Amino acid sequence: MTQRKARRVILQLLFQYDIHPDSVFEDSLELFPPEFLKGIDFSFVKGCVYGLLEKTDLVDEIINRHAVGWRVDRMGVVDRNIIRFSVYEVIIERRVPVSISVNEAVELAKLFGDEKSSSFVNGVLSKIFKEEGMVSSEQ
Repeated sequence: MTQRKARRVILQLLFQYDIHPDSVFEDSLELFPPEFLKGIDFSFVKGCVYGLLEKTDLVDEIINRHAVGWRVDRMGVVDRNIIRFSVYEVIIERRVPVSISVNEAVELAKLFGDEKSSSFVNGVLSKIFKEEGMVSSEQ
């Protein structure tokens, strides 16, 4: 399993849940082509999705504190879920280095967002992680 492929699935599940909060994880997985899901660690994906859903209020509070001029509820659905997941995996779970998470987030924004998403996601995440002391100001 690649982490990038897992992140693609996680983002799409978060998007589905954001649009349809009553959706069920297992039912949402049925929307993917079976060949796409080969090699994916579903316990990892499920843990990330449910972990973020449990901590969404905390994650949104962090984002809102740093995203001056933006509120999470006014961000595009794709952008907000990419940003949420990156903040979750770096600040809450502390399992991924900032540089890797930001790079993956930008790549997801290029793939699923609009033409401005990658720069928006990069800017918001860079500001959050710098102000949270996750990266030095020289980086």
